Amino acid sequence: MDIAIRELVGTLPHQTKCLQSLSLEFRAGKGKKTVELVDTTGLIDEIHDDPLTRKAMAQTLSAIRGAQIIIHVIDAHLFGRADGLADPREGDLDMQLAAFAGPRGGYCIVANKMDLPGAKRGLARIRRLFTGYKVFPVSAATREGLKEVRRHVLRNL
Repeated sequence: MDIAIRELVGTLPHQTKCLQSLSLEFRAGKGKKTVELVDTTGLIDEIHDDPLTRKAMAQTLSAIRGAQIIIHVIDAHLFGRADGLADPREGDLDMQLAAFAGPRGGYCIVANKMDLPGAKRGLARIRRLFTGYKVFPVSAATREGLKEVRRHVLRNL
């Protein structure tokens, strides 16, 4: 676990350079269900300089097409920047993903990094931009909000 955290978690974008998956089996009623969790690299509007990151983004798009449940993670801290200099296109790609995945069901948005300054402002902005979609405020660092996301996943299996 320490190696995974060191390699896949960080403050810089695109730490994940390929799909990372984990299968979980759990009881569901009288039977069992298996869920495959897949962590993907983030998407951007531009063509990334790094070929490995470009390949990882292509893998992300492929995984999204076949996913039953999509947990769309948005950095609430970045969306809540106080400098007022946000790129006007910021959120466009996120809106396109929501428009593609939302109608299929099982889609939700996780407003992550709620433990950081400005995240509450970012959460408000995310909720304004993504009306009609489930938005869960979460801090992966403190684990706050993860139970609600888990309930969403279980309801949509």
